[in-house]
Amino acid sequence: MIYGNIEKFHDKNISFLKKIIKISPFILLPKDTGLRQPIHIGQLAEVTKHFVLKIKKARENKISQKIIIFGGDEELNYYQMLCALKNTISNKCNFRNTFIVRIPNNLFYFLFSPILIISPKTFEALLRIGSNLAGFKSSYLITGCDKRKFPVKDKT
Repeated sequence: MIYGNIEKFHDKNISFLKKIIKISPFILLPKDTGLRQPIHIGQLAEVTKHFVLKIKKARENKISQKIIIFGGDEELNYYQMLCALKNTISNKCNFRNTFIVRIPNNLFYFLFSPILIISPKTFEALLRIGSNLAGFKSSYLITGCDKRKFPVKDKT
């Protein structure tokens, strides 16, 4: 899950969750959610720069190709992510005290099952809330930078 903003370009993950927190008095969430390892675009850029400099320094004619799997510095479930995002919202916002209601997974998926008829893609996204999409090497271990807490602030 890559997040962050550059000028007029906004991510479609964390920004969307923040909008929901800002406009909704409560959020329904399944009790058991999968882990995420959100990475800020700045961290992604640092890792990219690290490997570009490493390749440049090696000055080898043959550069071995390999897949590097990494993520942000923290593994969080959806509840932890939403709580962290909620804490970043201004006190001036009406719904800074949005209630996050955790309900049994079966009830959550049953309540949201009508969305399947309207938008299978959206329902699939809701199903992924329960999937673990973490367990990667943290970006700070690659770059040697300090470990950063989610959410990392944009430098704008």
